[in-house]
Amino acid sequence: MIRFNAEFVASAFALDGCPRWKRAEVALAGRSNVGKSSLLNALAGVKGLARTSKTPGRTRCLNFFSVGDTLALCDLPGFGYAKMGHEEAAKIAFMMHEYIHERVNLAAIAILVDCRRGPQHDELDLAAMAAERGIEVIPVATKCDKLRRSERAAALKRFDSMRVAPIFCSATSGEGIDDLRRRILAVDRMDAAEPGPHSESNSATFDEWLKWVFDHPVAENTSDEWWWQEPDYDEGGRWLDRPPMPALAFVAKLFENPLQYLSCYSDAQINQGLDFIVSTSCSKHFHWLIDGRVDLNLRKRCIRSIEGLSRELFAPRCSDDVCKGTKPLDYICFMLWDLAIHHACHREDNPDGTYSEVRDPEIDKESVNTLARIITIPSLACQQSALHGLGHLVDDACLGANIIQKYLDDHPNLRSDIRTYAQRALLGKVQ
Repeated sequence: MIRFNAEFVASAFALDGCPRWKRAEVALAGRSNVGKSSLLNALAGVKGLARTSKTPGRTRCLNFFSVGDTLALCDLPGFGYAKMGHEEAAKIAFMMHEYIHERVNLAAIAILVDCRRGPQHDELDLAAMAAERGIEVIPVATKCDKLRRSERAAALKRFDSMRVAPIFCSATSGEGIDDLRRRILAVDRMDAAEPGPHSESNSATFDEWLKWVFDHPVAENTSDEWWWQEPDYDEGGRWLDRPPMPALAFVAKLFENPLQYLSCYSDAQINQGLDFIVSTSCSKHFHWLIDGRVDLNLRKRCIRSIEGLSRELFAPRCSDDVCKGTKPLDYICFMLWDLAIHHACHREDNPDGTYSEVRDPEIDKESVNTLARIITIPSLACQQSALHGLGHLVDDACLGANIIQKYLDDHPNLRSDIRTYAQRALLGKVQ
């Protein structure tokens, strides 16, 4: 049995009430009926350390437990089940959001999921939030004593979307408890060996990614652009096969507030970096948009974030004729939706040896809604970009024609070349 001496220290209802210490913290999170308190008691080997209740969701604050001299556990309120008033639920949601986004001691989150149901949107959103900060995610499949041996493989498959194999645990039978103890204690050892969350900014991972994408000289020829010299993942490449949730979370964070993060780069560097992000021949960032294993809300957020990029970056910095590419950002402004929409499909083999291209209707719908907003931006560059994307949606998904027609109706005095292009987009004949 692994020694795991845990003691209750304090409760907090806000970030400023959390213990002021240098311990690395591992948060325990999960739905209200996942058996979190029982598992915490099993980890500590103390029956009454965490209060259990027949009514799920009784934990309404952050409960801190010291583990040894340098580690701590934080038991987060459960989500998704407990009956409470709207005001109280909003306070708890804010408290958890504040803790996960701003607590510098937080080193890892153990996300507890009933192995019989697998992770859902709440758990995947939490994992994405943690990954955005560079916080390790430890999936834990609880109540595994409820599974038959023949059901194990299917239960494991349910965790594919988390991209990390879960630790199967049971507070009743004790299965996996030592494995989870060992994993949590490993967080403490890694925190001691490397610069910890309390000594460096937790945004370092995002900042490193940002520098890796944009901080390069601008190549004269496409074949000389920096990423062609970057080793593939199996050759030591660090970001080309970035896990999908942090990849999309980083992209969305950047696109939502581009000026905040890109002010130190030239427009030419930004164009080169955005091309790398969006083009699936260069990186896999946008490849994950069509991967159904990745949380749908995160994929939709990434699509929506292109509106922020258009308003803040493209509108003020691109020319009125992006097709000709007279300014550095014209190319990516015009081609972004081509790369994002035209390739937003995957191939499925048919019985006769041919294949079909299959699109994700939810992503197409989100793209249409986002383009409907972008085409209203008072910028000819953004409007041409939107027409390009809508034209591909008309051709590839039979969507968006009504938005193009409304644009034509609302702009009777359009420049002749843009009107001609919009009419071609209406027929799905854009390049």
